[in-house]
Amino acid sequence: MGELPTVLHRDAFALENLASHDCYVAKDPASGHYAVALFAGGELSRKENAAERVQVMHFSPKHELLNQAYYNLPDNAYSYFNFLDMAVNGAGSVYLCTVGFNTKRSGDAPQSQVLVSVLRAGQQAFTHQTLDYTANFGGAYADLQWAPAANRLQLFLAAAPEPKSKPEERHLFMNYLDPVSCSLQHQRPLAPELTANNAQPQLLTMAADGSLLLQLEQMQQFTQGKNVYNMLHTNLNDIRVCNIDPQGNADTGYVIPKMQIANGAFGPLYLQRKNRGTWVFRNRVPALNTTPYLSFDLIHTSHGDYTLFNDYIQHLDRGGTFENKKPLRYLVEANTVCYYFDKGKGERLFLFGTPQTDKAYYCMLGASDRNSGGGQYATILITRTGTDKKAQIAWISF
Repeated sequence: MGELPTVLHRDAFALENLASHDCYVAKDPASGHYAVALFAGGELSRKENAAERVQVMHFSPKHELLNQAYYNLPDNAYSYFNFLDMAVNGAGSVYLCTVGFNTKRSGDAPQSQVLVSVLRAGQQAFTHQTLDYTANFGGAYADLQWAPAANRLQLFLAAAPEPKSKPEERHLFMNYLDPVSCSLQHQRPLAPELTANNAQPQLLTMAADGSLLLQLEQMQQFTQGKNVYNMLHTNLNDIRVCNIDPQGNADTGYVIPKMQIANGAFGPLYLQRKNRGTWVFRNRVPALNTTPYLSFDLIHTSHGDYTLFNDYIQHLDRGGTFENKKPLRYLVEANTVCYYFDKGKGERLFLFGTPQTDKAYYCMLGASDRNSGGGQYATILITRTGTDKKAQIAWISF
């Protein structure tokens, strides 16, 4: 299909925005049309053409090439680009969201800005729109989705609005865009309480009416130890689930307590990237091969939400204070917990029955998937009896 230019040793980085160099795929769940972006947003060699740094190809469900074009700004206002997200609307359009930035300031012009662009069927060039309020935003993450019910584009944006802000000080914004011009129809900031205690957005699921189910997770990075391969870790703690209505109003939702430690750095919208095919490689130290078992998963159905994660048996019924609870780091005593929530009421369940001292049942959530309706779920189940462990594939109906 194509190839990316050579990776140079110089990273382009400014205001917590890092130029992207990768291949990305987005699929329209309603029609099966999809798009591929060959994205080289960083430094190029002298022989390479900056106008051809990003190429986007639009395909039918039968893998027929419908359209392709290079992504570049006519005024060359920005030299580097960070890929945020991409969305496809059938055979009609491909939408791309990026951060354009420069490594140095130039007068009063913004050093960075979020852009939303569209490649329409029959056209050979992108139409671009900048979101003016995002001038000098940094550390940006986004979820871009086509909303058929409202016939519009919906952009969820998490970014630090001040140049000197810390990455964990991101603000959340809902943006509603015109599908033809990508111009901003209206924008609504979400309540800062949603990101309290380092809560970061993980995944947005769209309902038929255009409302969104937003999942957040408390995430905080830290360093520990002297082994350069395992120094960076991330706390993955409480889960928050809330609803955003079609007008952009978010409720406070509900919180599920959880405490885990993952090896490596986890960023916002990690679950979004996982659901789009990003594979997290397992740590080469056997005792630390826990990453695919951590974080959480949520199955949204018409009769309620089911939140899954692995936890220790002795910590499920909390005695004493929260500080006495130890984070899940090793899996030998773990079991999969299932929290059911519907109409303001929650209930804790066990996905595979009540655990016992000499038995355990836990899932590799990083290797799971569901059908389009959401009610059928498949995962890798690890069963432990004493010291004997077996891996199986489990199919669950919710």
